Amino acid sequence: QTFADNQRVIDWIEQDAKYQMPEATLIAKPLGQGPPLPAPIVIRLQHPDKGVLVGATHQALQALYAVEGTRTIRTNMDTGIPELQLSIDDYSSAELGIRRPQITGAIFGQVRGLDAGQYRYSNEPITMRVRSRSGEHTRLDRMPALYLYQDQQPIPLQTMARINAAVADSEIYHFNGLPSVNIYSELQPGAAFNQVLSAFFTRIEQQPLPAGVNVVVGGESEGSENANKAILKTAPIGIMVMIFFMLLEFNSYRRLLMVLSTIPLAAVGILPGLVLTGSPFGFQSLLGVIALVGIVVNNAIVLLDVVDSELHAGSSVLAAVQRAIAQRTAPILLTTATTILGLLPLALSSSTLWPPLAWAVISGLAMSTLLTLIVVPALCQLLLREEPQRATDTQVVA
Repeated sequence: QTFADNQRVIDWIEQDAKYQMPEATLIAKPLGQGPPLPAPIVIRLQHPDKGVLVGATHQALQALYAVEGTRTIRTNMDTGIPELQLSIDDYSSAELGIRRPQITGAIFGQVRGLDAGQYRYSNEPITMRVRSRSGEHTRLDRMPALYLYQDQQPIPLQTMARINAAVADSEIYHFNGLPSVNIYSELQPGAAFNQVLSAFFTRIEQQPLPAGVNVVVGGESEGSENANKAILKTAPIGIMVMIFFMLLEFNSYRRLLMVLSTIPLAAVGILPGLVLTGSPFGFQSLLGVIALVGIVVNNAIVLLDVVDSELHAGSSVLAAVQRAIAQRTAPILLTTATTILGLLPLALSSSTLWPPLAWAVISGLAMSTLLTLIVVPALCQLLLREEPQRATDTQVVA
């Protein structure tokens, strides 16, 4: 199936199927790429007071519903389960000589039944249970009419206890020791999590949540942040290894400086592409930056190799730079063009995983290549010195 077919199925589930099964929460989304996540947008609210937390959740839901690009918004805060709360009047029950276990046992026997013995069939005991005919379907208004027997005298339950209907939490979620509620949201096709979160927090700033409510962002934002931290921890090792090998190659700090000066050019070139396409700077974009650094450094090394060859041959710095530009500009531009053309299918794909990486490399490569062809020759003329002429073996005799 194509992406369009999948999208039609998703639209059908969201628009039609959910009305056919209103008791179910239907979540339809394309097969995810990368680590599994409960949803692209996860907003976690925390507060020690449950009432404050519920109010903040409703306020956050209203703000998220108003943001464009969201769909299938839901929470892990369930509607609860019904329960009966029994309030026993200890004074009245004591006067009648009835204890609490007798009261709870009578109610349990009415609803669930009491064990009355065992019946053996084929050497397997079967427990016999006696209960009322209505059992668990006993109506609430019938519960106070139950009778307890004391000295063979019926005593109405309502004379010593009060039964109220209530709703209890079926699940209680905690995060870092605090009660929490998670809000989940899927993304519309073409929407980015950073844009949705930015619009959400803008609305929250306009209508702040109750004091003390802690907001923690999860989902793709948290995953991208963790991945970026993992890469940045090992980045210094990679940089040191790269510097070590370049020093072995050039044996010159000046040439090393000229090669490393192209790295900021790559970083500057990435921003326009991400801004114009609305792509987030996340884990994939950071991978694009790392790949781009290697390409840009190679361009500088190619230019310096020709410059050094010309200098060793006795050319001046200016002539060596001119020869390097004349010989290497076309190969560098062709390499850049083929790389950009190869990345265009990823950049224009409907996936949410690859376009940020592709646009980061395309934009950074296009701009940094042009800047490298200007900056590196300029640094060569500024930092390099002409090699002294070698003395000839023959001498002229006067």
